[in-house]
Amino acid sequence: MKRIANMLNFLKHFSLLFIAGLICYIFLDFGDYCSGIETLFIVPFLLIILILNILTLFIFNYFRNKRNKTNRNKISTFYFLGTLLIMALFFFGQNLYQQLYKPIWTGTSQENDFINLILFDDNHFELKKNSNHYACIKKGKFEQKGNYIYLKRKDLVRNYDIKLDSIYFFNKDKSLLIPQNENYKISPFQKN
Repeated sequence: MKRIANMLNFLKHFSLLFIAGLICYIFLDFGDYCSGIETLFIVPFLLIILILNILTLFIFNYFRNKRNKTNRNKISTFYFLGTLLIMALFFFGQNLYQQLYKPIWTGTSQENDFINLILFDDNHFELKKNSNHYACIKKGKFEQKGNYIYLKRKDLVRNYDIKLDSIYFFNKDKSLLIPQNENYKISPFQKN
């Protein structure tokens, strides 16, 4: 009987960690990702389930440990601080990565207005494809030598919606990022 009680106790607390992990997975982007309008429906639903789960566990432990005030206060403090931490991740975690690095150049593809290339100061780039209800972001490294930009992600060069080149160069006023291979009819990126 004690084993079943311990298993139920573990499952109650595991559900908190699982829902909080799902929220973090949605908002913290590790590499390539796509997000869209469905996030507007999924995240509030998960937050409501998380808050209800926390309230249920808080009330359950409050009445279970009514005689032992020290234990009740420790559990209440844990739930309160855990909720604050999850809310902080929800509100501040989404833009944490973008605030660390400054974009040094942003351009739009002349072939497709919905595709943007952003070069950051730490030598990584983002290739962003926007649509009406979603956006997909592919990330990679680049190397800059003089006016030349070398994209290090070969899979994006071969397998992407528009034709990409691995080597680009800037024109004189850095308003265009022109592909080196003009034989493939690859469109340049124009500065925004």
